[in-house]
Amino acid sequence: MLGVDILRLQLEKLQHFLALVDTKPSMSIVFLAFNGWILLFFISFGLSWILFAPFRKLDLIHRSDWSSRVVSNFNAFVGCLLFAKFVFGEELLYRTGVFSYSAACCGLWKLILGYFFYDSLLIILVFEVHETINIQTIIHHIVVASAVIYCLHSRDPLAMLWASSLFLTEASTPLVNLRWFLSESNLKESRLYIIVGLLMTLVFFVARILFMPYTLYLLLSNPNILNTLSTYRAFCDGIVGGAVFVSIYVLNIYWFYLMMRGLYRIAHQFLSNRRKSIKEEPMEKNNHQPLVKNQQN
Repeated sequence: MLGVDILRLQLEKLQHFLALVDTKPSMSIVFLAFNGWILLFFISFGLSWILFAPFRKLDLIHRSDWSSRVVSNFNAFVGCLLFAKFVFGEELLYRTGVFSYSAACCGLWKLILGYFFYDSLLIILVFEVHETINIQTIIHHIVVASAVIYCLHSRDPLAMLWASSLFLTEASTPLVNLRWFLSESNLKESRLYIIVGLLMTLVFFVARILFMPYTLYLLLSNPNILNTLSTYRAFCDGIVGGAVFVSIYVLNIYWFYLMMRGLYRIAHQFLSNRRKSIKEEPMEKNNHQPLVKNQQN
């Protein structure tokens, strides 16, 4: 319980800090956040070089990928903790339609907007932009960043709550990155790699396939939130929200399909190796029987 209380206290301090961030000019905050994420990337690069031997064996591109994934994990972990508090810890919102965490959400989104710009620039400068996964990531960042800019401009409870709940789908990101770290550390044949792969697929399915439709239910089932909107604002929210939802959901379904295909290959290979080992066991016994007889003679 002490650990939970400490975590709650730290989240409240962060909430007040983010509300203060929201009072500053948006472009200045986004620019500072952009540079802060770049600094964190280089810090991650240096610490990974010191602490992880597998990191030192990688080429520059894979080292950059490693460091960017550490930064990605930090963004996902802290963001999910805060947005979960904002979305599910705001009882006043669901009773009255007043979003008291709005300023903190806006402040946090300004910092995360800087992350999207940093990550997009990193992909363009360091990685192969024409690769499918990088194109998909840039499309993802453009769509989400556009939605965030709209939410920061409108600041209505529906848009802000929707954007905040949508970020919670990033809960699967740390497991995706952990699996990549294990792969780059030559642990693809380990049991841990298989377990992480299964957990990653399960969490991805819950967070990105099941939870996204639930966010629609969370918003549209609460009249106190909808009644605060004008007809024009509700129309704009519907157009922007619908376009972003469909775009991101299609990407998530495609990525989940790739995960399931990878699991199928692993399961197929495991079963094939299992059958092969079962067939080889009787042959090994037969090969050893004459040797035993000769020794007895």
